[in-house]
Amino acid sequence: MKLVRNDYDCLMFTSGHLFTLELKSTKEKSISFSESIIKQHQIDNLLEASTHNGVISGFLFNFREPENRLFFIHIRDFIDYQMAAQRKITNHKYRAKINKSSIPISICEEIGIEIKSTKMRVNYKYNIKEFVKEALLKYES
Repeated sequence: MKLVRNDYDCLMFTSGHLFTLELKSTKEKSISFSESIIKQHQIDNLLEASTHNGVISGFLFNFREPENRLFFIHIRDFIDYQMAAQRKITNHKYRAKINKSSIPISICEEIGIEIKSTKMRVNYKYNIKEFVKEALLKYES
């Protein structure tokens, strides 16, 4: 039996733009670069999609503890950080501490867009409309 790989976890079309998204969630304070967590084909597919007009590609990183926080990290920003973390580039712009094996919440705060949420009884409701508006201003200008 052949294993089928999806190009993305989620597609979202709104405001005339396609968002290709890979979703990651953790209880930790960082998300590992480990191949078991972020696979190379996921990075490659997001990067390829981002080359098309009207497409915004990236990761949604959900840090569930200590408080639920969700960040969108554009694929190009993710790759730039990963290159700096692996010391493939030495001149970088990051103020927060660089971790060679993961992307910490402090870097997500610096380079990403935080998607605000409201806790309902059990689950969270995310302000996607505000995220889309901010993403279009940041990545389509």
